[in-house]
Amino acid sequence: MRDALDSLLGSRAVEPMGDSRRSVLLVQLPIPPPGLQPVRGNVPLAAGYLKLFAHLRGLHEAFAIEILPPRLANTLGDQGLVQAIRDRRPWLVGFTCYVWNIERVLWIAARLKKSSPEIHIVLGGPEITEDNAWALAHPAVDYAVIGEGEQTFAELLLALLSDSPAQGGKRRSGGQETTRRGIPSRRRQSSRPGHGNAAVAVPSFLKTGPCPGPVGIPGLWSRGMAGPPPRRRPWTNLDAISSPYLEGILDASEERTMFLETVRGCAFRCKFCYYPKSYDAIHRVSHEKIGANLRYAAEHGVKEIVLLDPTLNQRPDFVEFLSLLAQYNPARQWTCFGELRAEGIDGRTARLLRQAGFAEVEVGLQSLDRRAQRLMGRTVNRKAFERGAKAMLDEGLTVRVDLILGLPGDTPDSVRRNIDYLHRSKLYSEVQVFNLSVLPGTAFRQEASQLGLQFQSRPPYYAIQTPTLGLEQLYELMEEAQEAFGLEFDPWPPPTPAGGGIAGQAASGDAEGHGRRALPDGLCNQVAIDLDRATAELPAAEKRAQAFSLVLRSRHFEAQSQRAVSLIGEVLHDNPHTTLDVWLEPVGGSSHLTERILSLLASECFRTTSYLDLYYSLHPNHLAGAKRLVVVLPIDYRNDLPSAEIDRIAQYATIAWHNSTSAQIQ
Repeated sequence: MRDALDSLLGSRAVEPMGDSRRSVLLVQLPIPPPGLQPVRGNVPLAAGYLKLFAHLRGLHEAFAIEILPPRLANTLGDQGLVQAIRDRRPWLVGFTCYVWNIERVLWIAARLKKSSPEIHIVLGGPEITEDNAWALAHPAVDYAVIGEGEQTFAELLLALLSDSPAQGGKRRSGGQETTRRGIPSRRRQSSRPGHGNAAVAVPSFLKTGPCPGPVGIPGLWSRGMAGPPPRRRPWTNLDAISSPYLEGILDASEERTMFLETVRGCAFRCKFCYYPKSYDAIHRVSHEKIGANLRYAAEHGVKEIVLLDPTLNQRPDFVEFLSLLAQYNPARQWTCFGELRAEGIDGRTARLLRQAGFAEVEVGLQSLDRRAQRLMGRTVNRKAFERGAKAMLDEGLTVRVDLILGLPGDTPDSVRRNIDYLHRSKLYSEVQVFNLSVLPGTAFRQEASQLGLQFQSRPPYYAIQTPTLGLEQLYELMEEAQEAFGLEFDPWPPPTPAGGGIAGQAASGDAEGHGRRALPDGLCNQVAIDLDRATAELPAAEKRAQAFSLVLRSRHFEAQSQRAVSLIGEVLHDNPHTTLDVWLEPVGGSSHLTERILSLLASECFRTTSYLDLYYSLHPNHLAGAKRLVVVLPIDYRNDLPSAEIDRIAQYATIAWHNSTSAQIQ
């Protein structure tokens, strides 16, 4: 059977029509947006790879594989996503899991399982590792793909065909037809096309024998498994699977951004990074296939190519690679972005980067402390770094340099030396300062006890204590970095409510404007309620967008406090992973918006936390997070309001000075 499968690779898959195939839905949820800012860059590339590989295996004969459109994945709230997935009646749902979406994925998976326990739930992505027990232990998870996913996912689909009547995979349990996994037969539960009653189409090359079960598939964890699965060997023929764009699975024309992976594997072994643990060698896409992708970019009006290679200049043919990029981009139709090591750059390669269309590069410095470098498995040649950074700056490239706070071995003094060195050297255009995340699957996670690393148990897994750095010191150092580099950790102020006031209606549909995104029909991202009037209801939970603004107006917030708390609580109960701005419009002045009221509303906002709340938890701006209070005051009050009053409000909320046409954020 393996030979029959392998013989399909390289052939162009054609998806036949038919309603007897199992429905498979692949979902990738975005980084939560700040406020109502539109989501960009949530390209479901991993899902595209999975669908392409499955098609090359001929699995389109038995499975109708759909990727949830980004227009829905990027805008729907939690309940809206559950409803959108249910409406498609999938037999299997696969989620691509990252640090920013894993908790939301599990919340959604639990609701899907509650209403449709027969659905197969499969997790994959960087967040799914052998040591991430809290995610694997979730009762909604049936299978987890660990490491590179294309082969494992295809083999799982093949194995699950043994549940279908055409494969004779059923058995009886207590008088009821069940599958081998003990799940009630789908034939008795649904007659909808693609979900149940019709016999499942089986790929022609499988009709000579049964499929193996999922147990023992390399890289596949399944519920009840006693230990980790066998390790999956990486797929080496990247040309066969390198472009879901060329096969029409992904479309780069909507955002005019293309994500392109030309290498898998990394020569470096940084202990804070999971990526290199999946590969023991570097595998490259051929120049011919890269060229085909670049021709696609030219034909589809692409304006930006994001190169996902872990270190662009690790490849021995780096100069030829840059020349290839330049060859297909003579008119500079698009700009390129990628990550590289500055130590490997000189004047010639910096010039080639510019000629290839690179406008910006990201460079990891992390720490200059020798002990910290040794413990993280990453050394920096300072002189080579300086030479490379200067060469790129001289060519006009934006050089974004990364520092990490909380590394084992770093001390307050060494971190300050890092900040001072970079600040004085001016070898950067922008600086990104990150708190160390002790990510699942990394060497730091495995060595945490020996290194004395204490970290958050849930994403983003920030280190909160090392033998040489305490939590208060991490706060202080981040604040010092912010001041030194002029950083703004919450750069997107809450948008102005549409129309600048309370109108009592929701913003929905396809309207776009400042701080607003185009929404699917019927989806609402803002509602305004006058608390002093008759009871107003929120839109249905599934109709609320992921990023949502609740505008509350009152002359008597003290008297209406419980109603305000109830409305906030309802929004967050229904969609706990929403990005919520609560706008408070105190009619007649802010005096009745007392500290008690502000504290009460803030407490309700943060009664539960989500990823963005924890992401900002070690940053200087204590108001940043997934939920924010905004107090709207007339701009005429600005000069008359006592500074003590402003300070009192600012403990809990952002102040928006408001007139009839705009709002100024403080």
